Amino acid sequence: MFSHPLSAAKKREEQFTKLLTSCHSELYRTAWRYLKNEQDALDALQEVVCRTYTHFHKIKKTNYARTWMIRIMINYCLDELRRRKRFIPVDSIPDQTGDVRDPAASLDFEILVHQLSVNDQIIIILKYNHQYTLSEIAEGLDLPLGTVKTRLNHGLTQLRRYLAGEEKRNAHIRK
Repeated sequence: MFSHPLSAAKKREEQFTKLLTSCHSELYRTAWRYLKNEQDALDALQEVVCRTYTHFHKIKKTNYARTWMIRIMINYCLDELRRRKRFIPVDSIPDQTGDVRDPAASLDFEILVHQLSVNDQIIIILKYNHQYTLSEIAEGLDLPLGTVKTRLNHGLTQLRRYLAGEEKRNAHIRK
């Protein structure tokens, strides 16, 4: 007995719909963390859904499709942020005559994470923002587990250095 080709395509479409339903809010939150704007996050979500839908048939292990989609979202957001750096609208330049904020209050963990290399960022975001295990991250990113552990360790070491530097600067300012 041969199965009808449309039934296989329909099954893939149903798998994609189920996957998208289960990780829709996770994808949106990821876009929001990077882009800091509802409309931009929605645009990113729409773009990533289109991209993943057109390539969903290439996935061999659908149990890691969720990680794959998040990786595509992160890459899309990073590309978008790089593109935006090239253009700075005049009305977005802050007024320097306003009040000076306490530097300790402006310490933002996400800003520190974005100072890491892209490879370290992806690992840390998947591990701590999305609670994936290291083996799930390794499988989803198609990397050896040792590489994932090394990148995680490197990223956390860098974050500790950044935080130590901030604490020293803040202590100096308070004196």
